[in-house]
Amino acid sequence: MLPASDTEALERTLAEEKDVAAVIMEATGASMGTIPLAPGFLAAVRRLTQAYHTLLILDEVVTGFRYSPGGVQAAAGVVPDVTILAKILAGGLRMHGEREVEETAAGFARSLDMMIAEGILKRARS
Repeated sequence: MLPASDTEALERTLAEEKDVAAVIMEATGASMGTIPLAPGFLAAVRRLTQAYHTLLILDEVVTGFRYSPGGVQAAAGVVPDVTILAKILAGGLRMHGEREVEETAAGFARSLDMMIAEGILKRARS
């Protein structure tokens, strides 16, 4: 976990830690935006995650359609690799991300389906 709005700490971490798969963050800052991010920080995170080939996952469960019709990401002009939305906001729609993310998720889903079919896993009942 890194300090909010600390671009230098993020870049240092991404440069030194070679096993960072993703940066996962609330789009407006911690605690539903009550600890706001510095202006431009979200764009800096996107630039750094692209430079270090790291996924950017934005948690827009709270802000998704409340902040703007396209969420904080639309207002900030930042396109994450994955956006997290609450089920009710997504209306049952599938996950959407960049092609590589979608292909990885689809492969994972196929693997789970195969393990369920072979009896290794059991499908959860709702």
